[in-house]
Amino acid sequence: MIKSKLLALSVLIALFSCKNSEEQLAEKPTGWEILETPVQSSLRGLSPLTNEIAWASGSNGTWLRTIDGGKSWDHGVVEGLDTVDFRSIYAFDAMTALVVSAGQPAVIYKTTDGGQSWKLKHQENEYAFLDGISFSSPTRGFVIGDPNEGKWTILQTANQGDTWYPVDSLPEAAEGEAAFAASATSLLAEGNSLWIGTGGTQSNLHFSKDMGATWEKYPSPFIQGESSQGIFSLTSMGGRRNRRCGR
Repeated sequence: MIKSKLLALSVLIALFSCKNSEEQLAEKPTGWEILETPVQSSLRGLSPLTNEIAWASGSNGTWLRTIDGGKSWDHGVVEGLDTVDFRSIYAFDAMTALVVSAGQPAVIYKTTDGGQSWKLKHQENEYAFLDGISFSSPTRGFVIGDPNEGKWTILQTANQGDTWYPVDSLPEAAEGEAAFAASATSLLAEGNSLWIGTGGTQSNLHFSKDMGATWEKYPSPFIQGESSQGIFSLTSMGGRRNRRCGR
């Protein structure tokens, strides 16, 4: 239960951070507390760590951090990138976190001083669209991106995000098959296993038992065929997992 309270609060924060109207704030579920953030951005990335510590990210290059359970928030813009949408965030502790952009530029930034400064750790080509991030251990993580030239974009790191490189074998993608950056959870990394849930023209589960060296594909029963259909999110019953808002 250590994360349950802050997980719930973080979801509500993301939903209501835009503060569009008084009516939205009035319609709250019974038993939930709504916390207003000091930003106007749309928040898509969430990474709760404990009952006190959570990070968030979103449009206009925005990042946020609380270390007191949401009573107050540190916030800012990543290195002046006020046009970038950081829909994915992964936090390691109160001082260290990674953010991943959706769209162009396709970048990964890291902070080790609680958000006071951010350093560029990776930039993909001008065709890339990055969709989400997942870590299987404290040091090894993966970033999923939409297909390029018929193959999925999958990056990996073995040093907590300081350097990134493609996995050994990139699985093939059908034309029009894509992942959803709205949830930032189309990729699930756990132990040596990687799962990718896709949508669009086809909805499939791509599975690797050896961290991307080999792949298997399983058709999903989800409604599919349109750009907004298919698998939006993956999760696991065990292990540490970031939760984020979807569409």
